[in-house]
Amino acid sequence: MKSYFLLLVSVAFIFAGCDKLKQTTLGAQFIQNFTIDIDENSGTTQFNAEEVLNALSNEDIADVKESIVNYGIRNIKWKVWEYAGPQEAMVSGTVRLQSLSGENLYEYVLEESNLYDLSENPDHTDFPMTQDQKDVILAALLNDDQIRVSADGLVTDVPVHFVFQVVSDLTVTAEID
Repeated sequence: MKSYFLLLVSVAFIFAGCDKLKQTTLGAQFIQNFTIDIDENSGTTQFNAEEVLNALSNEDIADVKESIVNYGIRNIKWKVWEYAGPQEAMVSGTVRLQSLSGENLYEYVLEESNLYDLSENPDHTDFPMTQDQKDVILAALLNDDQIRVSADGLVTDVPVHFVFQVVSDLTVTAEID
């Protein structure tokens, strides 16, 4: 009788473990590079740019599209690089993550900062996010597999050229057969 009980417990553990074996987690990095060029003749010191982060643009994720059970955020970070312009030029602006329908999911305000100094920093800066903010972004990704990433703002001096980069490190969990 004791052997049958141990056999049943063993079989139960095997079946419980099978569900976990059917899930796979993939990691992917998505990079949005917003190239900002404002010349002296543009008549403005404003900029705006938008791209769609499409998780299905990653082949591995596209392969498991129908079986995705959740997304995860390792981190989302930003950096200014490739700056050319006056050393005293300042930038301020807002980065938004939005659903495809235009609902704001997350907003980060970049306080006035020196463009040259930002571009000299070799490190990316993490966007500060609460778990609740991440959950809202993840729900939109699970619903549409995509979100809009936008950046807009002002510079104080022209001409300027810089790249504002947003890097999203995501995970995807899918159930596979």
